[in-house]
Amino acid sequence: MHPRPFFSVYWVVFILYLVLPPSLMAEEPSISLSDAILKTLESNPGVKIEEEQVVQSEGALQTATGQFDWVGLGSASWEQERQHFDDSGEEDGRFATDLGIREVTDSWREERATYSLGVRKQFRQGLVFSPSVSNVDVENFSQDIQPQSRSDLDVEFVIPLMRGLGKTHTAAEEMAASSNLDATELLSKHNISERIFMTSVSYWNCLASLKTFQILEDTERRAGEIYSLVDKLVRVGEMEPAAKRQAEAKLYERQADIRDSRSSVYQAKQQLGVAMGYTPKELPEAPLPEGTFPPVVNSKLLDEERTGQYVDVAFQKRGDYLASLTNVETEEILLEKARDDIRPRLDFTFRVGVSGFNERDDSSRYYRSVYHDHAGPNVFGGLTLEFPIENNAAKGEFVRQRSLVREAKLTVEELSNGIASDVLVSVERLRSAIKEYRLATESAKAYRDAADHENFKVRQGAAELNDLVDMEDRYYTARARQVEAMRKYAVALADLRFATGTLLTDEAQTFRFRMNSLMTVPLPDPTTRKEEEAK
Repeated sequence: MHPRPFFSVYWVVFILYLVLPPSLMAEEPSISLSDAILKTLESNPGVKIEEEQVVQSEGALQTATGQFDWVGLGSASWEQERQHFDDSGEEDGRFATDLGIREVTDSWREERATYSLGVRKQFRQGLVFSPSVSNVDVENFSQDIQPQSRSDLDVEFVIPLMRGLGKTHTAAEEMAASSNLDATELLSKHNISERIFMTSVSYWNCLASLKTFQILEDTERRAGEIYSLVDKLVRVGEMEPAAKRQAEAKLYERQADIRDSRSSVYQAKQQLGVAMGYTPKELPEAPLPEGTFPPVVNSKLLDEERTGQYVDVAFQKRGDYLASLTNVETEEILLEKARDDIRPRLDFTFRVGVSGFNERDDSSRYYRSVYHDHAGPNVFGGLTLEFPIENNAAKGEFVRQRSLVREAKLTVEELSNGIASDVLVSVERLRSAIKEYRLATESAKAYRDAADHENFKVRQGAAELNDLVDMEDRYYTARARQVEAMRKYAVALADLRFATGTLLTDEAQTFRFRMNSLMTVPLPDPTTRKEEEAK
């Protein structure tokens, strides 16, 4: 008999218990995919940035709308004018006095108080409406003249006859700001959808790392069982002592793999925490994912006919594509305004009103003149022409804006090509992931049976240890490939949702998210849809 080894299997098991860390799930907080997405929407700084950009566009629209606000006008002034007279008789106006001092024998003083109140309103068709009331009060303190107070009630209309006539010209800035707000909301929705996609990718990556870690734990356990079996066979003389060292080396190798895998899990959960918007204080307690990968969809939902439908859905739902179309509308609005600015400005001004007088000595004349001693209607009409000779500023802006319209249209064309390609690639990647997962699952099952069979043969002395170790390695590789295939499938499914713009609902600003969108393809299965309609 071979001598009994110093480290028996019991000592190895005891050392493993002390050395190996407990299961990750037993000591780490966990989070579901829906909670991870909710945390992203609530805490991710990128999501908040998108919301602030929408607010900024709303402010820009409000600023542009201010062009058509009612504006209150008011002014008040007081003026005093004084003149001095003399009777020296000198033709040159100098005084022939011994002291050389001018002798003032008379003076004239007048005070004038003026005030006006009114409002101005520009309408979107270009008309400017401006009613006003004004008063001029004159009081002379040197002559026997009664104080006079005159009031005018006027309504003025300024009607553009060329430049600035019509809503598409006068309200162009407001219309462009409104269109830009729509584009910002659509683009913000797309960018938030991308944040959700990145969180889901980080979630599936972390879940795959955790599953791989758990597989390594099971592989290490199986290596421990092999070591225990070899130890028994060596002690009874069925195997050479070198076989025990080989089993021990494989056990240590699995322990090293576990350590490396634990580091990968930690890195993956940190990436998930960052995607969810965890702060530096929260990142040390970043949670691990819980649950399983999404179920595999019916591959018939990825046929050629539906692939074309997915492309159509993308053009209908993608926020960035719809935003680019809206940008074309915005630039066309500004182009129309630039074209209008090339024309001369010809405005017709029409003013009608009444005047009143009052000559009372008391202060009531300031307001009595508004309705006392009316002199009758006042009417004014006039034309104002502004004709830039070269008009380079307007012509240059028109050339620039026309180029911006062409650029916006080319951007739409380029983006549509990229979106169609993204959808096609996503569908193909999803098809491949489904096939890969099914093949990897069958491979894992086959290698599990083969490994169990080799274990049985080793126990019976009908197989070599190398065959068992090799089969265990292949079984581990097959299970790891199965997890990787499942991760690829989950990411490809989320990628198809993102590529088609169906991760979020159609609302522009509410950003509603449905968990089912990460578990199914964009277009439902006709059989499932009929069953739901029947219910």
